[in-house]
Amino acid sequence: NTAPAKAADAQFAKAARDDSSGLRKGTIETVSVAAGTFHVHGQQLTFNAKQVRVYGRDGKAGSIYALRTGGNIRFTLDPTDPLRRRVALIYVD
Repeated sequence: NTAPAKAADAQFAKAARDDSSGLRKGTIETVSVAAGTFHVHGQQLTFNAKQVRVYGRDGKAGSIYALRTGGNIRFTLDPTDPLRRRVALIYVD
């Protein structure tokens, strides 16, 4: 059954194409701080734990360890990443 996967791919592709704000949002499906990855809309995204900027609800700088499965986030992709999979900024909602 590939319909859900295709729907997730289409949803992510639409969000990736829409650069009007540069800010995407989603719910974390899985996260691995050690591997520097998390999944949103069925897509694996990467981050560099030493470079990614993380902010909490209060707008204060936070830690990558604030990412939790099921958590809502807003994020931007690193424009220097040719694969458009590396995250540069994360707001934990």
